[in-house]
Amino acid sequence: MYVSHKLNSSRVSRVARATMPRSFRSPAASPRMAGGTSSLPAKLALLVTAFSLSLMGFVLRVHKTAFSSNTKGYHPDDAPRRQLDSLEDTYHEEEEENSENRPPMNIVLFYADDWRHDTLGAAGNPVVKTPVLDALAEEGVRFTENCVTTSICWVSRATLYSGQYLARHHFEMLGRGRTVTLPNGTKVEMKFETPQNETIYSLLKNKANYAVGHAGKLGLWVELDRKLNFDFFVDDDGWHWRQIGKRLWHITEKNTADALRFLMNKPANKPFFLNVAYFATHAVDGDKRQYLPQNASMSMYENSTIPVPEDTYNKLPYFFVESPYNEGRTRWRWRFDTYDKHQSMMKNYYRMASEVDTSVGIILKHLETKGELDNTLIIFSASDVHLSSYPLVNLHSQTIHPQLPTMEIFTPVSLSALTCFV
Repeated sequence: MYVSHKLNSSRVSRVARATMPRSFRSPAASPRMAGGTSSLPAKLALLVTAFSLSLMGFVLRVHKTAFSSNTKGYHPDDAPRRQLDSLEDTYHEEEEENSENRPPMNIVLFYADDWRHDTLGAAGNPVVKTPVLDALAEEGVRFTENCVTTSICWVSRATLYSGQYLARHHFEMLGRGRTVTLPNGTKVEMKFETPQNETIYSLLKNKANYAVGHAGKLGLWVELDRKLNFDFFVDDDGWHWRQIGKRLWHITEKNTADALRFLMNKPANKPFFLNVAYFATHAVDGDKRQYLPQNASMSMYENSTIPVPEDTYNKLPYFFVESPYNEGRTRWRWRFDTYDKHQSMMKNYYRMASEVDTSVGIILKHLETKGELDNTLIIFSASDVHLSSYPLVNLHSQTIHPQLPTMEIFTPVSLSALTCFV
């Protein structure tokens, strides 16, 4: 029982009387007892009331004593705690003083696609080569319980842009959002419902005065207000190789070049936010090759053997196994239903992951050269996951919440992470 120190004894008495059954109230509250009846129930009622009031009074005195002690300071035995509190107070005072003179921190978000949580050397993967991300992970913070609520890339991206779960932003279908039926029966596609002035881009640009850039996959197939949300915007999605002008581009090279173009041309007098939204390691849907890495990466993993997990599909619940339409299993057959196909697909998948790692290093090297790296928050994560070691792939249209790559936050970044690019 806990009684507030503001609860005085007369109020305790009134509360006790009001909450007791009528047959157990004090003489003043019972007509029968007021008439002088000395029956056993009446005596028991008096005894219970007296005991209750005594107990409440005792608790009140103890609580008041403890409260008074706490307001007068710590017990002498609490000296170490008092010293720690003093150090914390000093630290926070210095932080507040320093923050007044510190410029706002820049933010670079590296946002990959279809990236398994363990497609990192730092996550214990013995095959994939990701030296830049590994070095950053070693000196940064890894959020190892980072999970996606809805394993579909456009839902995750809408969540990133809006700061809301699917239940709030309602962007259920790519290019359409949710469909609402009006009273007259008309169906209306609601598109992206979050107000354009409330997106992460718009808030940073217009409220925090950041220069805002997006290079890569927007992933909604719905237009955002360019003027309200971006100072720089390039949307590349759905391809690995494309002829643009006179050059044949790989999409990860293009993402890197666009990110550098923003960084080289942004205003010098503003902090900046840049989302480098890689299409990698997403496959090209409709192309039986699925993963098409850069030519320079093809020698990587040539002599590696990729572990092949057990196919446990028949152990899944019946609604997976017996479903006439199972997108996850269909994609698994595209990529992993034979040993040779599994080896080829996974090697190309890892090559594309290593290309993203190289891209991250190039961008960080640019920031280091410009003297901006030490005041830049670096975040690496992904929209959804690739589930090559499961009997399903991507889990589109399935109700499962798989783990994203361990979100990694790094600041500041030491140059040791960039040695492979020096």
